[in-house]
Amino acid sequence: MKQPKVVFKNVVKEYTLFKKKSDKLVEFFMPKKGNHNFYAVRDVSFEVYAGETIGIIGINGSGKSTLSNLLAQVVPPTSGSIEIDGETSLIAISVGLNNQLSGLENIELKCLMHGMDMDEIKRIKPLIIEFADIGNFIDQPVKNYSSGMRSRLGFAISVHTNPDILVVDEALSVGDQTFYEKCMTKIQEFKDSGKTIFFISHSLSQIKQLSDRVLWMQFGEVKEFGETRKVINLYKEFITWFNNLSEKEKKQYKREMFEMQSGHHSFNNNRQISRKEKNRGAIKRDNINPFYKIQLSILSLLLIFSMFFMVVGNPAEALVHKFSELTLEKNGGNKVDEKREDQEFEKTFLNKDGFIQVNSADVFRNVDLTEKYKELNFANEVKVLAIVDEHVYQIEQNNEIGYTAIDNIEINSLESIDITINELLPMLSESFNESYQFYLAFLGGEETQLKEKMRGITEELIEESQKKIVLGYEDITYLVHEGLVNGITVEVTDSLPTEVESKLKGYSIVSTDEKLWSFKSSEYKFFLNLEADELTIQFNNKIDSAS
Repeated sequence: MKQPKVVFKNVVKEYTLFKKKSDKLVEFFMPKKGNHNFYAVRDVSFEVYAGETIGIIGINGSGKSTLSNLLAQVVPPTSGSIEIDGETSLIAISVGLNNQLSGLENIELKCLMHGMDMDEIKRIKPLIIEFADIGNFIDQPVKNYSSGMRSRLGFAISVHTNPDILVVDEALSVGDQTFYEKCMTKIQEFKDSGKTIFFISHSLSQIKQLSDRVLWMQFGEVKEFGETRKVINLYKEFITWFNNLSEKEKKQYKREMFEMQSGHHSFNNNRQISRKEKNRGAIKRDNINPFYKIQLSILSLLLIFSMFFMVVGNPAEALVHKFSELTLEKNGGNKVDEKREDQEFEKTFLNKDGFIQVNSADVFRNVDLTEKYKELNFANEVKVLAIVDEHVYQIEQNNEIGYTAIDNIEINSLESIDITINELLPMLSESFNESYQFYLAFLGGEETQLKEKMRGITEELIEESQKKIVLGYEDITYLVHEGLVNGITVEVTDSLPTEVESKLKGYSIVSTDEKLWSFKSSEYKFFLNLEADELTIQFNNKIDSAS
């Protein structure tokens, strides 16, 4: 009888959400009931056999990356069981690479971690360097690499360590077409040699090309698992249904799904298993020598206190603060604390990435939205901590916590799309089209160099702490921050090309009035303002909203 290569049985991955790092240690001493949990993956069961290629699909936040980490044994499950027969290797953008080491040093380190001796490393190192094809950057620290170069190096190392099970998580979403084809050829070689492959991608054409079966993840659960064509067709039907919803209906649907992941539903079977395991452990510990238990307790306390002093600036104050909170709750007292004033409202923890989807969003210090303290612009990234009273989001940005109306935020993780500057040229001014490579060459450079080499500068101005250098005759403006050119704004003279608009569906942030668009490629991030007829282009790793 054929034995499965990978078996998942009722696997749950649960995270407890804390507001601050210090809360984790405080919770150890003074546990508080009602912690808010988030189920990234829940009750997932499947079997995969040797030689199979499994495609994994799902919208953002569906649990695909968590599943890939569980498959690669990067994180353990909270409950349930995982059986893997063989060595796994996870391929994701820059996963496992040390930013401080050079590419060569990372190759040696990763190979040593896979148990290779120096002779074997010496043999395969040239093969990895040739496959990665990043030139002299192989001797440079990884922190200087672009996302495409990181992906090249990570992929090259992983496929040359000869794993039994390959987990590819969106690693082909960056990089050029030639490298993509090289990767697909290598994956096909693995497939032909009988390796087991898990392929995670938003590209249904890639999934269809490689997969024997497809697993559809939907908000942490397995929605469908079966024959490739059938599951992809069902997924397409869902995407079509979702895209036909109004913006309000989309938000309501996502909100309901996120609430389901936020610990409001019990997992009785898994919790019973966990309790049984804990009880068995307790029985075993009772047989331990009492003197040894005392020694172990003292050492544990010393370790915890040392960690506590490292993480918490004033641990005594933190403990007193926590104790006072518990005392007030017990006595029914009212504590005047701005951070806790929203406790009287119904609150659902999310801890999700989000973006501002309006031109300008007011942010307030209180849940009632009466004490405004700043504004955020379209496409500014925020962390959505919770929904409060069904109409307000609690958000965090730049280590500041505030509140804003739900309609101002779209919960989404903006992912890269395979789009080039050339595809956008038809909508841009003729003056930019003629020399766009020259204009883009100044991005990331110094302001002084721009002024020395660029002719036609008509004015310099500062708007909302952003310095702008204007080429009035060309309708081009450079954005400067701290002496570096971090963006270029170009006049839009035509509508968004139909094929580009179609490509951007599901991979862009669009304002409620559809006048503002934000999307990104592996190299650039784009802000399109159809009201002002302008497009701002910035490097992907040097971005901040240019609205």
